[in-house]
Amino acid sequence: MSEYISLYVGCAGSGEIWTVELNLTDGELVPRQNLRLPGLIREGGSLPLALSPSGQRLYAASRGEPLFVATLDVGGDGQLTHRGNTPLDASMAYLSTDSAGRYLFTASYGDNLVSAHAIDNDGMVARHLQTIATEPHAHAILEAPGGGHVIASSLGGDRLYVFPLGNDSTPLGAPATVEFPAGTGPRHYVFNSEGNRLYVLGELDGSITTLSYDTASAAMESLQRVHISKGSHDGYWASDIHISPCGDFLYACERNSSLLTTFRINATTGELNYHAEHEIEQQPRGFAIDPTGQFLVAAGQKSGHIAAWRLQDGELQQTARLRVGDSPDWITFRQPR
Repeated sequence: MSEYISLYVGCAGSGEIWTVELNLTDGELVPRQNLRLPGLIREGGSLPLALSPSGQRLYAASRGEPLFVATLDVGGDGQLTHRGNTPLDASMAYLSTDSAGRYLFTASYGDNLVSAHAIDNDGMVARHLQTIATEPHAHAILEAPGGGHVIASSLGGDRLYVFPLGNDSTPLGAPATVEFPAGTGPRHYVFNSEGNRLYVLGELDGSITTLSYDTASAAMESLQRVHISKGSHDGYWASDIHISPCGDFLYACERNSSLLTTFRINATTGELNYHAEHEIEQQPRGFAIDPTGQFLVAAGQKSGHIAAWRLQDGELQQTARLRVGDSPDWITFRQPR
């Protein structure tokens, strides 16, 4: 495996994608490319990214003017080449693909909807297939383990939508819903590696709800509810959540306090136990853990920097800090080659 791994940083304030290499030996961050989204006239509020399952394409959404999703080829060295843009029907806060790379799913916070586009055989986002209205503030959309369902969150509606994954022209079937207490604000979520536990982060109340998950039926049952740290601040503004590749720890961040809370995951029950908290970059909207599980990289919207921390038994030790574009908010890692 290479000594370096590429990561991509969406910088909404400058409309740029930064390609950065993380040194897996010493944790240094090395800038390799700075690409402004071709065709972008006015920057948007965030710049969500998603890699194709093959890792050969990167998709990036313009939330400014005009609204589009860019398809970019990923070179052998990790650098990006623009392929083209596909118009979007709304400002999308989240992008993801299905596990086969046939569809791009998107969620619009401002327009209260989720959409599906086809991806052609060359990896280019192609025709629009569906738009489905949701309760207020759709925020995330992901294929669930097992490949039979797609899950989307409605922050304002305090619910998850569970869509059966359908055929080529209508991939999103009629959804079931999972309700949360009023004021939760379900935002982002993550599955454990076994696919039988789902962890949902509440933006508005700082909660993490642990649910059992049946991969065949998509049935869920609430098991536990804990809260992340917010320091001395009165309210929560939770943002992102991830599990370490080893499956032992869950991490979630809060923007008012710039705190990252670590929980140890019970290997038998999946329940969370508070482990530690660390101050990271200022107003961390997004972070990611490298696929080897050695490092965590977080983006500070207010600081204009990303920083890397070595992970050891749920603790963080900073190894590098790098100035990137304005208002960095999204980080995604390429799989090591």
